[in-house]
Amino acid sequence: MIQPADIILSEAESRRLLVGLRSMLEAVSGGQNRLDQVCRMVAEESGNDVCSVYLLRDDRSLELCATSGLNPEAVHVTRLPVGQGLVGSVIRTMAPVSSANAAKEREFVYKPETGESRYSSFLGVPVQRPGVQLGVLVVQSQGPRHYSEDEIAVLEIVAMFLADMTELGLFVGEGSAMAAPHTRPVEFTGIVAQEGLARGQVLLKEPRVLLADPVADDPDVEIAKLDEAIARLRSQVDKLISRADLDVSAEQREVVETYRMFANSKGWVDRIKHHIRGGLSAGASVEMEQSNTRARMSLVADAYLRERLHDLDDL
Repeated sequence: MIQPADIILSEAESRRLLVGLRSMLEAVSGGQNRLDQVCRMVAEESGNDVCSVYLLRDDRSLELCATSGLNPEAVHVTRLPVGQGLVGSVIRTMAPVSSANAAKEREFVYKPETGESRYSSFLGVPVQRPGVQLGVLVVQSQGPRHYSEDEIAVLEIVAMFLADMTELGLFVGEGSAMAAPHTRPVEFTGIVAQEGLARGQVLLKEPRVLLADPVADDPDVEIAKLDEAIARLRSQVDKLISRADLDVSAEQREVVETYRMFANSKGWVDRIKHHIRGGLSAGASVEMEQSNTRARMSLVADAYLRERLHDLDDL
């Protein structure tokens, strides 16, 4: 008998899981029903006892919106402030959080209505798109389980898939946490140029690329697309640097050199190809790497380095 601790999803199995999730979402209607089925399928395929999805209700709190394994009565009842508990820590750091004995972690917060006291292991990954936090995908097991890097990578790929499906409105349901995308109020902090009050229409110039199908049917085709795009990118950056009329101020030169550094980074491209082999399309894989990079750099204390996020987004 195979024990859950012995199960590690390969790239082929990761692709199979994504294809299965896509087929299921096409066959099932209703936002809540779809999210419930996602949890069930992920728990079964990953060999975990629990899979749960927490979505942001607002900028300050998370809500348990679906689960397979925890008490179903806790759905839409259990809420966590951002930063509280292991789930809240995932949102606060925008990075995976893993533990073989969750109850002994300093950040652990027990919610009795969930019935999660019998589950020892915990792995949570952020559900995010570039610059947008959406929620947390969690798996848990009864026995102690040390999640491998491959298992974490697979769950991150599934979370990327969920993020795109959430953005497309496939999980719209009752309550603010499952509201239609981009319907919540947003607050921006600006710099005062002239004291006083003003009222008007604000247009956010931040175009988003919505991927109707983030799953790769043929990884080799997607990798070929990526290679072609990277080749064009490198050629364009090289031409930009060699232009005789380029205003070569120190700051502009640094920005362009940063472009070239990332465009020629083997590690950057290898990570994107790894996501593709795990089942994501080329576009979704680039987006996933962009999200992960944004999350890491947004935590950097140096303001100048944080500003380089704009350069990475442009690239």
